[in-house]
Amino acid sequence: MTVRLDPGLHYSDARLAALHHWWQAKAAVRGALPGRADFEPLEMRDLLQDLYMVDVLRLPDALRFRYRLIGTAITQRTGRDVTGRFFEDVYPAWLLADFSASFRWIVAERRPLRSFGNMEFSGQGYLGFEALEVPLATDGNQIDIILGVLALLPAP
Repeated sequence: MTVRLDPGLHYSDARLAALHHWWQAKAAVRGALPGRADFEPLEMRDLLQDLYMVDVLRLPDALRFRYRLIGTAITQRTGRDVTGRFFEDVYPAWLLADFSASFRWIVAERRPLRSFGNMEFSGQGYLGFEALEVPLATDGNQIDIILGVLALLPAP
């Protein structure tokens, strides 16, 4: 698996652009980070199958991430549904740091991030991907959810 981080947000997929524009509009209206309550699924009807939500849990000495929601297109393409599972229960230790790097970056930087690369899924081979993840904060400040959209493509 290779994951590259792109803070410059040079996305090419229209679904990523749609999520980014939605997030910017909600942040502008709220004057702070948007929260889960700002997410109205009907506003993103065309993206729902490609969306995922990740809970950000703060422990005294660590951050933990848990999948809250996985879109149906993602579960179909990857051949698995990891809803409700913690990252460390889904990914092997050698992959966990690389896979969670984008989520840690978003919590630290408090802004959207594009990631891209290749992932291997059991029985699926490698899939190319491009993703955009945006921070959500119930109180407008402390990030408690990361919302993302995933575009999966056949790997080159």
